[in-house]
Amino acid sequence: MRSRRQGAASAGRRDRRPDRKTLQLCQQVKHTLEYVLTGECDDDVLRGLYVESVNPLPDASNLLVTVSSLDRENPPEPADVVERLGIVGGKLRSEVAASISRRKVPELHFTVASEPSDAERGETGYSSEAMDG
Repeated sequence: MRSRRQGAASAGRRDRRPDRKTLQLCQQVKHTLEYVLTGECDDDVLRGLYVESVNPLPDASNLLVTVSSLDRENPPEPADVVERLGIVGGKLRSEVAASISRRKVPELHFTVASEPSDAERGETGYSSEAMDG
């Protein structure tokens, strides 16, 4: 029985897919950040963002938050977005802490998506070739 436990533990380390609780946490954080960015930020750039995804980095103690601009015609500079998110990072983390049931609140790391997601491309007809030519 002991070898079975060791085998299961080592198999768990090789399998890097997040568990159900981690995925649930990521969804809670995503919904909280969407709410706070669209309604409670006094920054027009941040209000013009939506949260594409929240993923563990590499575990639930650090989360990678990917945001995109709603304004496809004149999106803000990614460096400016990350800087502004850094300024309000404490408020965002505080809101996340209030919305989740965890002893430790995960650190939030932000990145800006460089192009629309596949779902958006299908809805808007966006094509990188069309933009280049």
